[in-house]
Amino acid sequence: MNNDPVSLRGHLFRTRVIAWVVIVALGVLIYLLIDGDGALPGAKPISQGEPWVPVQGYELRSLVLADYDRAMASNDLIRVAEINGQLAQEATLRSKAVLDAWMTWRHPETGLFPQSEDKPEWNYRNTAADCFGFLIHAAMHTSDDAALALLSETIRKETALAEKGALCQPAKYDTAKPISEDHDELLFASSEYVKDGLISVYERTGDEQVYDRMTEVLDNILANMKHESDFGLLPSTRSEPNGNMLQMCSRLAYREGGEKYADLAGRLADAVVAQMLPANHGLPAHYFDFTSNKVIESKAMLRDHGNELPVGLAEAFALAVSRLDEPEWKERADRWAEPMMNMFELIFAHGINEDGLIGNTIDPATMTLSDTRPSDNWGYIFCGVLLFAESARTHGELGTDRIDALLAKLDGVVEAVSQTNGLPWQGGNFDGYADSLESALYMAAYRPSTAAMMLPWVDRQIDMMYQVQAADGFVGRTYLDGNFIRTSLMYADQKQGGWRLEPWNPGTRVGYAKDESTGKAVLVVATADGYEGSLVPDTSRHAELLGLSWNWPRLNSWPEWSDRSRTTQSRFIEGGVVRDSSELPLTGYRLDLKAGESLVVEFTLKPEENAAGE
Repeated sequence: MNNDPVSLRGHLFRTRVIAWVVIVALGVLIYLLIDGDGALPGAKPISQGEPWVPVQGYELRSLVLADYDRAMASNDLIRVAEINGQLAQEATLRSKAVLDAWMTWRHPETGLFPQSEDKPEWNYRNTAADCFGFLIHAAMHTSDDAALALLSETIRKETALAEKGALCQPAKYDTAKPISEDHDELLFASSEYVKDGLISVYERTGDEQVYDRMTEVLDNILANMKHESDFGLLPSTRSEPNGNMLQMCSRLAYREGGEKYADLAGRLADAVVAQMLPANHGLPAHYFDFTSNKVIESKAMLRDHGNELPVGLAEAFALAVSRLDEPEWKERADRWAEPMMNMFELIFAHGINEDGLIGNTIDPATMTLSDTRPSDNWGYIFCGVLLFAESARTHGELGTDRIDALLAKLDGVVEAVSQTNGLPWQGGNFDGYADSLESALYMAAYRPSTAAMMLPWVDRQIDMMYQVQAADGFVGRTYLDGNFIRTSLMYADQKQGGWRLEPWNPGTRVGYAKDESTGKAVLVVATADGYEGSLVPDTSRHAELLGLSWNWPRLNSWPEWSDRSRTTQSRFIEGGVVRDSSELPLTGYRLDLKAGESLVVEFTLKPEENAAGE
């Protein structure tokens, strides 16, 4: 039993619940006003620049965050959880509005979506990779069964566009007529669909249709590789698709039948380490001919469309370290450790701009930043740094001082990011905000010591992204709207501590808060109009779905915010009734709340365990 529970604060708490219910009711009212086309009645077309009508006004958001700060300062975890529930529901409602808007663009006959309003084609490098997968996310998160049925049909229809065993085939969105592309483009786009789209859905939901389609595409890429190297066939001369394949094959190597993926990951990492890096001053080249051992384009990209390779190398190294008991993989880990460490050291030595932020591009010949603009994808490459450092500690061949110095450099950049306010990431494009916020959430999850800097920064910067959303739910009216969904739902997931409702309800909110210094945590569920369903915790998805031996920091993952494995005691207050319990069921908790009622669960947590090698 919990002998030192968080105080319920008597009538004061009940007053707060009533106030919160009023706010919930206002949010539900706005949600219900949205018509079947995803637009508010009387809203002007997006071309006239009408802003999105928010669940909570922008001015109100600043007041809510000020209330949040006061609650944090006074260690009022119940109030913090209440506010987190508000912020999570706003993010979810915004994502649902994007989903509703995009579903009106789904072609009723072909089942396909366009890339944008002015480019009516279904392609795999953009539409499928960066939008379609996150529409599935939003439909699953918001229990939209009608949308899910249509999206499931889209998977079947897009699969049929290509012959069995062939690479993914782009097509006109309204006629499904094939669009001609060369082999390298088809392979690259197929790798994007797997790495940016399908793996993210699978990691969060475990959906078997998505898994089957993902592995089908991956297998077709393996069957259609044409580029020779000293180590065998490879996917491409370009670092981006090679990085995509390193990430996917390393990550899926632990699944049944995954040895073919491990084989490609090992072969590809061997070729990069032994052929590319020595020829390009220790850094990845944008294009490299593995047949002739010649650099085609030398620039080292630290943002997307190139930084996938160092991230993928880190995953291949983690794969090798996890198999140190096998001579072939131990020999690989021993050979890879120094060149990969040198690569990351060079990135920090020459890739930081005058503001202390990661730039976009290094010129390896001069070891200078050829593009000093800050990379909005800084957290992507940092996932690789963290995973490499964790793996290197386990491997034990590199000095701990070098590993510590690498992480200290990373922490310095994270601190520099936290000092920015309104920085025009990617020239002020909303996708730049979406990616920089995603980067910060990765750091908060995979480098917990940075969470105290990153999470408040996300709270205040996410409105930069929100303000672009229009009254009809669309954001940019392009495939990049999917990234708005991704970041919004990732933010909601963090605010809910990984907990979710099944089914989701627009009038019921879930919020989570904890204080590591006291080992206390609080989960609050409150409803405006009553709720029947289940409160479901997150699980150790990295192990259950991927078979990873630890929770790898990884790009396009879905961070696990749950503290369930650390919970030692819990106490329930449901509808004003207090019950003690030694454990909240891992499979979920059945709720039957009447209008205006709430559930509060108070937890005692064990100290947080370090990641592998920390």
